[in-house]
Amino acid sequence: MTDMLVTVAEGATSTYIQQAISNVDFKLVLTEIVSVAPTILPALVAIIAFRKALRWVIGTVKGA
Repeated sequence: MTDMLVTVAEGATSTYIQQAISNVDFKLVLTEIVSVAPTILPALVAIIAFRKALRWVIGTVKGA
């Protein structure tokens, strides 16, 4: 009985997803992601560098 309910639920979900994305132009989505990348990537690198530097400072202080 539960297998049949799961199958019905999966069918409804896949139909909903197909309807939800049927009119989406993924080329526009990709264009927006590419246009935001020059802003996001330097910020991401800065955050990672800050965390690494902070970890190094804390390790140095603990080691002293």
